[in-house]
Amino acid sequence: MSRLISVARVLLSLTNARRGALATLALAGLFSLSGCGEAQAPRTPVFPVSGQVRVEGDSASGALVVFHSVSKTTPPASATADGEGRFKLTTYETGDGAPAGEYTVTVSLRKLVTKEGSSIAGPNVLPEKFASPTTTPFKVTVAAAPNELKPFVVTK
Repeated sequence: MSRLISVARVLLSLTNARRGALATLALAGLFSLSGCGEAQAPRTPVFPVSGQVRVEGDSASGALVVFHSVSKTTPPASATADGEGRFKLTTYETGDGAPAGEYTVTVSLRKLVTKEGSSIAGPNVLPEKFASPTTTPFKVTVAAAPNELKPFVVTK
């Protein structure tokens, strides 16, 4: 922290003509990085979770699957379904899984649309009840072991 204060003093001592945006940007960067050396809170252990999403019997390629902790004590885990509708959940790092516990599972599918020459996510093409943690019919328990779930079948 003393090193951070020393660098800040040097930047602030520059003349106004030199300080400008450079000093402001440098200070913002330094303060945003000041916590990098501090210990981080321990992560909740996660376990591999994989499954599949199907819509009316077809694979749900590109569907967003989100696991919402019922206890709200762990962060949500999520994944995007591949071309066959298969997914592997991510909580902290790609494909690491989810903490053990009870979850509600939401599924949404937003096809890309072109707007003013750019591709953006369009409206959800699945029924809205599947996109809300309070109305989704999907509920699962993640065990403290590898989890291969039964397919989630979305009906229209």
